[in-house]
Amino acid sequence: MLDMAVVTPLDLDKSLQSLIDADQFQHALQLAERHWGPWAHWREPAQLKIAIELLMHIGNERAGSALALRAWRRFPNDADFCQYYLFHRLETRGLIVMERELQRLRSVHAQGKYGDTDNILSDAVIALERKDLPHAELLIDQALQKHPDYLWAQRLKVALLDVKEQRDEYLAQAKALYDARQNLATLNLYVAALRKNNQLSLARDVLWAHCPKIQSCRPWRQLMNLCLKLHDFEGLARAFDAYQQQVLSADRDELHGQAITRMRLLLNQGDIAGAIQALESARGSYAKYLIENLKQASAADVQPVQLPVPHEIQEHLTCAPATMTALCRYFGYEVKQRDIIQAICFDGTPELLERRWLTNHGFSYIERQLTPELCYQLIDAKLPFAFVTTGGMGSHLQAVIGYHKALGVALLMDPSIDVPVEYLLKEGLEAEAAACARALIFVPNDQAHRLEPFQAPDVAMFALWDQFSEARSNRDVLGMQHTAQQFAEQYPHELMSQLVARAMAIELEDEVAIEQVTQQLLQQYPDSVPWRLSQMQSYLNQGHLAKAVEYLQQELAVRPHYELRLRLFRLIYNLQPYQTLAAEIRREMERYGSYQAAVYQQLAHHDWHLKNYESATRHYYIACCLDDTNTDNFQSYFRACRFLKRTEQGMALAKQHFDKYAKRSDQPARLLFSLYEQQTQYSQAMAVLEQALSFRPDDIALLEFALSEYLNQSQLDAFSKHLALAESRLPATRYQYWLGRRAEWDG
Repeated sequence: MLDMAVVTPLDLDKSLQSLIDADQFQHALQLAERHWGPWAHWREPAQLKIAIELLMHIGNERAGSALALRAWRRFPNDADFCQYYLFHRLETRGLIVMERELQRLRSVHAQGKYGDTDNILSDAVIALERKDLPHAELLIDQALQKHPDYLWAQRLKVALLDVKEQRDEYLAQAKALYDARQNLATLNLYVAALRKNNQLSLARDVLWAHCPKIQSCRPWRQLMNLCLKLHDFEGLARAFDAYQQQVLSADRDELHGQAITRMRLLLNQGDIAGAIQALESARGSYAKYLIENLKQASAADVQPVQLPVPHEIQEHLTCAPATMTALCRYFGYEVKQRDIIQAICFDGTPELLERRWLTNHGFSYIERQLTPELCYQLIDAKLPFAFVTTGGMGSHLQAVIGYHKALGVALLMDPSIDVPVEYLLKEGLEAEAAACARALIFVPNDQAHRLEPFQAPDVAMFALWDQFSEARSNRDVLGMQHTAQQFAEQYPHELMSQLVARAMAIELEDEVAIEQVTQQLLQQYPDSVPWRLSQMQSYLNQGHLAKAVEYLQQELAVRPHYELRLRLFRLIYNLQPYQTLAAEIRREMERYGSYQAAVYQQLAHHDWHLKNYESATRHYYIACCLDDTNTDNFQSYFRACRFLKRTEQGMALAKQHFDKYAKRSDQPARLLFSLYEQQTQYSQAMAVLEQALSFRPDDIALLEFALSEYLNQSQLDAFSKHLALAESRLPATRYQYWLGRRAEWDG
């Protein structure tokens, strides 16, 4: 029973804080409004802090955020309001803007209960987001030394394990913290750890056990999401009822979510008309697409279909190995994601290597251009498959594991997310048209007959593309030309034929042909980022810098995209006539690209041009943290460190890179070799090659690089030893080439 018998302001403050600490937010609101009136009329700082906290839990986060910003403007010397402002900046403007504001406001932010520790932990959050794990851990430990019981620091210490990808330990520590200090914050952390460890059912059960004790809509919202992903519609209905009891003041985002949930429940009951009506109050284009799809649905379409494909969480740039691992396990072939990563993946996975791995490990495959109907047919045949989605210049491999025909969506196992996600088929495939929407369907060889019903003309087209890719990988120009001619004859009107023609023109450095094909592609796909960048590159290659800059400016004005902005900045940051434009683009990059390694790399280049060497070096370092497979970042960081007389600092990071990735690729060895070579430390450089060859004895590219360097360094015994070992691995022509090189040396 809520005790309203509070007689002094101090008693009231203590009672409210006690209720909030116990996650009894409704009771806290009732008590506060009993003494202060409706929350909208509260004006004192202590009242506003209570209101902000409570609004976040009763369904009106937008009002809570707006109130926090107004309070910050009214009370600019209040540490708590300062923290609200800083993290609002993080959410809306990104890491760079938030960090800049944190430096400006450190003295204000340090006036709270925990003093400068809040600044330290804010720095730690920024470091975690940038994947600067050594610095983040140092800061968190520093905070814990000052305040061992500070829950924020304890939670960040556990979250650090997640970023380190130590998932078992992450779960163990999250559970231990929750057992020791049960509240909503530690519950959220524990549930997140369960999800990261593919324990969705247990996460749901944990929420069922603890949600009734908490007066907040937030955990109920999370429980609803898990019930939906697990197709537990009975649980979803119960959770939705309980959630609605916690929503006392719904904002528009909350109302949108409620409309979507009602649609799900009504559709599960077969009420298509009711589902459409529920969606009418939802916002955004996604809801409109769902309504259009529902209008075409029949009673047979209302239930989702999902195959039992195990979920795999990827590491950095390992979506292909994660997806392939999940599908292999579905077919009963037990493989570890790590094994596929070591075999074919470093800074992404070329599709050619995906196909090679499947062939070498007992799988049969076909590739098709995906359509909604083909998706439904494959899932009905119990054949989940890999599907490539694109965004700008990047691509992402995911597994299609089901569909919900009434909604017109495929169900994807996205390895970058811990639960299945929906993909609008018609609309999504239209957006993928410029990239061919490739589906990779594979089965163990003894089940190859299951692929027969899905043979179609485009299977042969993709097989021919594989031949072209193989020839291109081997720099076999005659083979490429032969395959390109076959494409032109057999598939003259297909997009893939244009892609082959463009690749052939690039190989032959035929700038006129490249531009002709690019313009054809742009006529068909004017929104495509790759083809727009290709057009810009054609202008550059023909010596028309001003025309390239003008073209990118025009494209950004009508069809803006982050990669176009980044490319324009790269062109102009060191050109005097464009300094005003460069400064404007830099501000946009800092706001919208603060999680992108490529942005920090360009900021560093710009800083170096401006002679801001310390800032440039720091930005190069952050780029290395955010993308630790891009050797260009490490090369740039080393050069900056060397200029600043900190050579060992640059070498230490490159050595860490080698230790982490030398078994996956030859690139870390080439990088570290190059850095030693730049310092004329040739014995250390050659030792790097020896170690790399012991890791990757079958890597032909690494082997030939090492053979060349053994000759350059006059290490003839090492050359002869490795050439003898390589005789069975090298193509005959390449083996003879190296014998000839040795003969030249001997005179």
